[in-house]
Amino acid sequence: MSVKIFKFNSGEEVIADVVSEPLVGSSTTGSTYVIKNPLRIIVRPTGDGNFAPAFTPWIAAYSSRTELTVSANSTIVAPFDAPSQFEQAYLEETSGIAVVTNESGIIS
Repeated sequence: MSVKIFKFNSGEEVIADVVSEPLVGSSTTGSTYVIKNPLRIIVRPTGDGNFAPAFTPWIAAYSSRTELTVSANSTIVAPFDAPSQFEQAYLEETSGIAVVTNESGIIS
């Protein structure tokens, strides 16, 4: 599983599991990403001055059994690895399994 964040030309920020990426060094023209379980990112205040990720469906009619093809030309920047807090929340949202870390930060 490769969880990445996409920033689209529309301004939307989406987190998704990337199934395949364009070849390194290839032109972005005609290049595509294949993704699954895409969720739109909403950053919400936590009340203590910090922020936490929240997610909503990116495409209302999307089925989690379907892979989507996204044009590399539709992104502002190349997709990047999700920060650990976002990846953990995404995994909990898409799998239904709560990820618990101990004080050392090790997932248990």
